[in-house]
Amino acid sequence: QIPWWIDQRLRTSDFLRGQGVNVTCIHRPAYYYGMHRVDYTNKTDQRGKSQMSTNTIHENSVPGINEPDFMVNWVDVRDVGKWCGTVFEYPEVFSNVDFSIASAAMTGDEAVETCIRTNKHGTRFKYKPFPQWLMKMLSLVTEEVVYPLRYSQWYNDGGNGYDFASDDDLADLDRIHPRWTFEKKLEDWGITDIRPGQSG
Repeated sequence: QIPWWIDQRLRTSDFLRGQGVNVTCIHRPAYYYGMHRVDYTNKTDQRGKSQMSTNTIHENSVPGINEPDFMVNWVDVRDVGKWCGTVFEYPEVFSNVDFSIASAAMTGDEAVETCIRTNKHGTRFKYKPFPQWLMKMLSLVTEEVVYPLRYSQWYNDGGNGYDFASDDDLADLDRIHPRWTFEKKLEDWGITDIRPGQSG
């Protein structure tokens, strides 16, 4: 069973259709990497005021909120707008349906492999999942972890209903518009330039 707050959200479009309302619903995954927001409008890559809110990828540490072998879908905020434009452009295809979008799909282990592969200096990285119990405790005193915590619960509770199972499955999206990629974000963050022994 997925969490009730997700279940209720997914029921909304079905309810409206039952009332005769034409509803097109786009479901998107989280846009968090390393516990912070992937957003081109936020140049410092933050989602709050604490140290936890900043980019925390550095040598020997790629933080995450799921098990290292768990596949997670991600989206860049810019791709949400592109998909909305696609919906309006092709109403005969997307009218009155629910569908899911994503920009990237990878496990924690695959994220680490990407960090290692794109780094220019042979720096090593390891996946370090953020403890769920600690996130739940922190959620009592700070709202910064609530959003990623809920998404991690959604994925782990079997409610990951997105249509993609790997990055290869997303390749067809390139024919619609250029996709955001994890590699590009690593370059923007400067992860590709971290040298061994250098703080991230």
